[in-house]
Amino acid sequence: MVDDHLAKELELIDGEAWYIPLGRESAQALGFLSAKGVIPEARILDGLPHPSGANAERIAYFLGRKERASLTGKTNPDALDQAKLKLMEHLRKDSVMDRSRAETVNNKDSQQVSSLTKQAVDGKQSTDKVMPTQIESRIIDSVRKSNMVALDGSPERHELEVRFKGVGREESLYINRKSYWRKDQLKITLRPGLSESVSEEILRSGCATPIILKGEQREAYSSSFRAFNNKKDAKGSKNEHFGHAWLVSIGDDFTRLGEFLKILSSRK
Repeated sequence: MVDDHLAKELELIDGEAWYIPLGRESAQALGFLSAKGVIPEARILDGLPHPSGANAERIAYFLGRKERASLTGKTNPDALDQAKLKLMEHLRKDSVMDRSRAETVNNKDSQQVSSLTKQAVDGKQSTDKVMPTQIESRIIDSVRKSNMVALDGSPERHELEVRFKGVGREESLYINRKSYWRKDQLKITLRPGLSESVSEEILRSGCATPIILKGEQREAYSSSFRAFNNKKDAKGSKNEHFGHAWLVSIGDDFTRLGEFLKILSSRK
């Protein structure tokens, strides 16, 4: 039936259409057709819970209408979180591709930012173990514009801690000063609960990308993440505080960093 009927019908549909399988069998059917070249795999949005009455709780959790703590044993929140993360990342990548096809990119500011990192690598600061002051100053400027506070610390510290007012609590994020900036990127680590609450909005905006490891968002561990105060929940033999790591490009004159910080600072 898939070959004789569904394949012929899908061949008539525009190539930019989205295909949304609802259920395991329909997902397998679309995967079979994409493998045969009938439809593009990139246009398949797999991972949505089947919209049946029996799935009411799973749907409510997936949409953020029910808390993890109130779920029954029949619902697997980890599987739903993973499916949602992959789905949002899929949409984000397609949005970025569409935007790059539709817009003329202005490279002037990007070249200016790249020149900062090039100067740092090629010039006197090439032996430095942390990001150059030019880049850190631009970061701090973006932090201040978002009504956040960058904490002072040792010039050799691995992480720049930024504090801001969250929902009912003071929050911190950590910007890595040791790596990634040479590639015009910032690695920013958020408290896991905060990261989960804003991940959908971040992915939708396209301002950051989660660091994925083995299909799940990577947990970054460091004794520097003291504000997270979650060392007791560390997995396995790890004995450090941890958070969820995101990558933010700064090759666009720090525009994406500003968007990322705005999402965090605007939560009330």
